[in-house]
Amino acid sequence: MSAEQRPTRSLFRIRVGLRGEDLAAISALEALRDELGAEDLEALSRETVWEIGLAPRASALSDGERLAARAQLEKAARESLLFANPVKERWTLEEGAIRLPAARAAGRRLVGLLVRDLPDRDGPARARALESAWGMRGLSVRRETLWTLDLRDLGPEATAQRAQSLGVTTRRRAGLLVNPHYQEWEILLD
Repeated sequence: MSAEQRPTRSLFRIRVGLRGEDLAAISALEALRDELGAEDLEALSRETVWEIGLAPRASALSDGERLAARAQLEKAARESLLFANPVKERWTLEEGAIRLPAARAAGRRLVGLLVRDLPDRDGPARARALESAWGMRGLSVRRETLWTLDLRDLGPEATAQRAQSLGVTTRRRAGLLVNPHYQEWEILLD
């Protein structure tokens, strides 16, 4: 699914990653290289992304309302285990579109593969918890997984296609990170 097909309704994002090594990402990287021939894949990382919107009036928020919502959301993330376990995970709160870091080397490009389960059961549960425990009403919350692939830069379109071919499972030896039978995805370029 492309970014053009997906409505932008997000006001905030909480990005969560492990403090230590991510064994699932390491295993996926090795499987992509060893089993699917992804020699051009330099690195692979994974984060959980909680997309939080103040639907339906998010676009009509004043700066003061937006800052108050951000402060309350940051407090909920910091003082609870709702989004991250501080013992093993780190998190950041962002506004706006997801940004990928710059590629570390010339001739490389980072591509994000943003994956969401259908149906998303975790997001609505977090929205209910934010309402009951933190008094934040009218929220929409969605849980996604962001896989970031470090690939040889073949140009934006070709590199995005390469990421999709590695990520989206179409047969036994094609794709690994997305099961299109119950997940939707979006490609993000740096």
